[in-house]
Amino acid sequence: MTTRCRWRKPDQWWVRTAHAVLLLTIVVVSGERQAVAQTIRSVGLVLGIPTSLGVVWHVTDGVAVRPELSLSGSMTETRMPAANGSVLSSNDSWQVGAGASLLLFVHQLGAIRTYVSPRFIYVRSDTTTDSGTSATTTYSGSGSFGVQLALHRRMSVYGELGLSYTRLSTDSVFVSTTTSRGTVLRSRSTLGLVMYF
Repeated sequence: MTTRCRWRKPDQWWVRTAHAVLLLTIVVVSGERQAVAQTIRSVGLVLGIPTSLGVVWHVTDGVAVRPELSLSGSMTETRMPAANGSVLSSNDSWQVGAGASLLLFVHQLGAIRTYVSPRFIYVRSDTTTDSGTSATTTYSGSGSFGVQLALHRRMSVYGELGLSYTRLSTDSVFVSTTTSRGTVLRSRSTLGLVMYF
């Protein structure tokens, strides 16, 4: 007695159809990615992590300039117990930085672009307490390797990894006036989002 499994034929047809749909989807997505890479805008708003805000301007297809600005601050008050009640102490800290990066694109594969980026940034930090004040000036230069992925012709994400060299100087006025200077060499990494106009 022979039994025919007729259900296999529709099942194989479904598999072939699924493969065809998957292949078509890959082709379409690849085409969209290629179109995104070819139609990316020239000016965009950059949101970097750690917190920084800037713009990027693609001067040519292989060169871009990315100026940036960072700002942070905090104000704290602490009430400490004392013999005659309590003492209120305050601590105010502000930091502002400005810099720029040069992006030199070296390779492109669809929507993915790689680049090298020299960067320079200046940061000024001021701290005021009940005991005195301090001000720190920082100059930093770095070199990084980056990867940028175009998600849409108006949006892309990027990541960078490299080394930075920093020179800093701190002037403090507490009981006496002191000045300290130092240099730091360390790794640098950042992530960011670019929204093109």
